Amino acid sequence: SGGARTAADQPAKTVSATVRGNTVSDSATSGILVVGNLQDLGSGDIGGNQVTALVDGNTVRRSKQSINTGAIAGDGIQIVGGTGEGSNNTVTATVSSNAVLQNRDDGIVAVGCGLEDAGSNNTVNVTITGNTVKQSGLNADLTTNTGIVVSGASGEEFTSTTCVGNIMRFEISNNAVTQSKSRNISVTGGTGTGHDVSGIVSGNSAKDSPQGDGILISGGSGTGNAVHDITVSANQVSGNLNRGVQINGGNSSVDTVISGIDVVSNNVRDNGGQGILVSGGVQSINALIIDILIDGNASNRNADRGIHVTRGASLSASPPIISLAGITNNTTSSNSDDGIFIGDNVPGAGTTPIAGNRTDRNRVDGIDINSTGYVLSNNSASRNRGDGINAVGNVNGGGNVAKRNGSCNGSGCF
Repeated sequence: SGGARTAADQPAKTVSATVRGNTVSDSATSGILVVGNLQDLGSGDIGGNQVTALVDGNTVRRSKQSINTGAIAGDGIQIVGGTGEGSNNTVTATVSSNAVLQNRDDGIVAVGCGLEDAGSNNTVNVTITGNTVKQSGLNADLTTNTGIVVSGASGEEFTSTTCVGNIMRFEISNNAVTQSKSRNISVTGGTGTGHDVSGIVSGNSAKDSPQGDGILISGGSGTGNAVHDITVSANQVSGNLNRGVQINGGNSSVDTVISGIDVVSNNVRDNGGQGILVSGGVQSINALIIDILIDGNASNRNADRGIHVTRGASLSASPPIISLAGITNNTTSSNSDDGIFIGDNVPGAGTTPIAGNRTDRNRVDGIDINSTGYVLSNNSASRNRGDGINAVGNVNGGGNVAKRNGSCNGSGCF
């Protein structure tokens, strides 16, 4: 911890630590905690601490109680920018090669601030790599339990914190994350206001969530968060109850911007919902979900659509806006609904490519585009039960082949 100060004229602290090779079992709180400052509200800790930590090669299992709430909901490893009123902390942490098993809430968590905190402008730089995270979320009283979490601020609702302006820079790579109750990997803007989140999710396995998703990228539940320039690549995502990879505007978020998300070269299969879902979220207001690229993925044998883009279920007067950079070079086969689907109110820019995709043996359509502004080229669709390529109102850019489908064969329906 960066420590406590009771007078404003005390200097900020610099702390460096290595936590390696330990076994932490049945902790009454979280298993391992790295935090910029650790104080209650009103303590006088003004923050400004610099904390660097390596958490490597530990075994952390069955943590029981949250450091923030006192609930019986412990995390395995927590990296926190600051708690209480502390602000302007910088925490740089590497979390590597740990076994994080059967913790009651989340496995590995990196957040800008904790629940009910009022600090601001904390910066967290975190690398989470090569860990085994299994069976997070043994607490039946909580609805959201995740294997690996990166978030601007803790909490599921916008009232969970008044934190402002945290910056999260992250790499989540080469982890094996399995059987997390709600989600295996989650990156979110969080609660509070104006957080900035960007980084990489690459080379992970995210499998067998019994109640939720494989990988989630979300605006969170706060106001004015920016979740941007995130690459989701080369992950193995399978066997999750709901979606494989989901990008959404958040839950009751306001003015969220999600931009520059590249979903590239992932293997997404055998999930209980959509393989890859891009959505406006739930009751999100004025969300911008822009410059989303879906390229080179295999999204097969999912129990819904292979790739699905929809504005979502917002009833607000300012519903989300979704803009794609393209859906290109994907394979979406043997899904229980469409291979590729774009819903109403998701227009292309007039030149937005739907190109080089292969969609075979889906139980409904191969490619179904219900908005306009897209150019379809060099796609193939065969042996789908419904339409091969149905893109009425869009541009046939040539090279499309549709055969042995229920309808819309030849070059498809335009």
